Formats: sequence, structure tokens, C-alpha cells
Amino acid sequence: MKPSILSYPLSFFIFFGITLISCSSPLGKTTQVTQEISQISSLKLPEFAPKYRNQWTEELEKNFQKRSLEVIDKFADIESYGNGYSENEKRSYPRAMFDFLAGNEDKAIAFLQQEDPQAEKHQHTDGIDYYYSFTLKGQIRKYFLYGKFLDPDYKKRMFEGAKKWTQEDPLIRPHPVYGLGDGSGRDWDISRRGRWVDGRNTDNLRAMRETSVYLMAEETGNEKTRLIYKEKIQRYVWALYHIGMGEWDSEVYHGHTFAPYLNLYDFAKDPESNC
Repeated sequence: MKPSILSYPLSFFIFFGITLISCSSPLGKTTQVTQEISQISSLKLPEFAPKYRNQWTEELEKNFQKRSLEVIDKFADIESYGNGYSENEKRSYPRAMFDFLAGNEDKAIAFLQQEDPQAEKHQHTDGIDYYYSFTLKGQIRKYFLYGKFLDPDYKKRMFEGAKKWTQEDPLIRPHPVYGLGDGSGRDWDISRRGRWVDGRNTDNLRAMRETSVYLMAEETGNEKTRLIYKEKIQRYVWALYHIGMGEWDSEVYHGHTFAPYLNLYDFAKDPESNC
């Protein structure tokens, strides 16, 4: 049976960036939660097979819907989502996605597809930020779930940028400007670590990186890279079962770790990778 998110606090939903797809249902398969939300949003998903449905009571389902709607209401009509500088999308993208679900669709999509403030540093991926792990978590959901609402040219640019990004393993590929990093700048600066993707390796940063590279390699047909990252993900799962999680017991960072695996579950085509 797939896991349930009923036991997660509301703070988890905030960091995740979208609450309405039950963790027990892959993309394209919806529960009553999304059916209820679809009354106020264009984000409508088809029914899913009974085998994917959570085995919970109507009362639990009702309470889950109530909590989801409370979160959406909290972020509806928010004055500012924030910005996309560096890795700030970890806050701004979720806010925009919630506001979309609240009915402010044009405003939210305009923000989600605006030019990245550091686009000049991402020219090798067509100006799309595929570097920062915290950004990747939202980029993946933006592309796969909200993609039909994006401008076709922008979505195509995301695809083409991702195809270049995953042509080789971005973690070992020297950045075109900063190489493998010169040690300068702050810990999260591209100049410090270089490479084509954020190389920081705590559980949450690793999860965001590995699932995102996997999904975009699968999407763009870069099979060699997909298989490399499938093995990385499988190896990490093995370590979780045999050794345990390396991250400290942090309410904040568990959400950042869990969310990218929901991306993998929702969007991976390979059944071995989304279960």
C-alpha cells in the first residue's frame, strides 16, 4: 500500500508546494480531494484505478480535504510570492502554486514562467535554472503538473534546457564558467561548487537533485543519465533500510526530503521508479 500524508503537519504542505494530490495516487489519478479543489481551479485530473486509492475512512478523507483547503485559503491572494533569485523558489514557487489553486491562475502562471533573475548564469540550459536543488523541487512540479498552463514556448525552453542538462551526469560535469568550483562565495553559490547542478549532499538536497535529474532525463530521452540516477535512487533507498537516514530529525528538512520523492512518484514513467 502506498504511504499516506494524513499524518504530516501543515508545514509539510507549505514546503511541498502543492497539497492536493494524495501521496497514494500517481499523476493522472485523483482522489476526492482534487475533485473538490477542481471546483475552484482549472487543474483537473482524471479518475484513478481503485488499486491506487488510499484505504482510509470517509472521515479521514473529509478531514484531509479540510486541511488542504485551509492551506490554500491561507495563501490565496497573497500580495507577493517572493522572488526567484538563487534558491528562493523554495518559498515563492509553492506560494504561487497555492494561489493558482485558489483561482488566481493568470497571476500565478505569470510568476512561475517569468525570466529567472540569474538567467545569464544558466545560459547553458537555455536560461532555465536547473542548478539549485531547492529550485529543482518546484521546477519539476511546474513542468509536469502545471505545464499545460505554461506558454508553449516557455515549456519548450524548459524541455530543451533539461535535455542539455541531462545529456551527461550534471553532478560530474564542469560548469561552463565556474568549472568544478573555486571555493569562493557562500556555500550555495555556483562559484563555490561549480558543476551543472547543486552538489550539496544532505538528504534533502540530494533527494531534490537525484529525483529531478532522473525525471528530466526520462522526459528528454537521455537514457544513460536516467539509468545512472535510477541506480543512485535505488542505492539511497537501500541505505535507508539498512543504515538509516543521515539527516537530523528536523521537522523543516524532512518536508524538503519527502517532497521530491512525491515528484518521483507522481511523474516517473518507469514503474520501478515511482513505487
